[in-house]
Amino acid sequence: MFPEFSAPTLTDVAEFIRLINDAHKESGRNLREVAELCAIDHSYLWLILQGRRRPRWKVLLSLCTFGWGLDPYETEAILRAGHYQTIMNWQKAGWD
Repeated sequence: MFPEFSAPTLTDVAEFIRLINDAHKESGRNLREVAELCAIDHSYLWLILQGRRRPRWKVLLSLCTFGWGLDPYETEAILRAGHYQTIMNWQKAGWD
């Protein structure tokens, strides 16, 4: 009935934090610019990047696409690392 859910391990959390920090750095934007593009507070973004807050799926998707300008594959990698619902149907595409 419900999809399987596995809680993230400490290694998963560390990888997720590394990925989002890399995405933020590579975007070339500062905290305030990204936060403004995503309509969130810059201090909340800082807490997310520090691993102190777990963003909602929609916030993370907004950060990936609008704030950091990631393509769908990079966004998918971050969503998977954070154990979020993905945006692509990998089984339908023949991948797993």
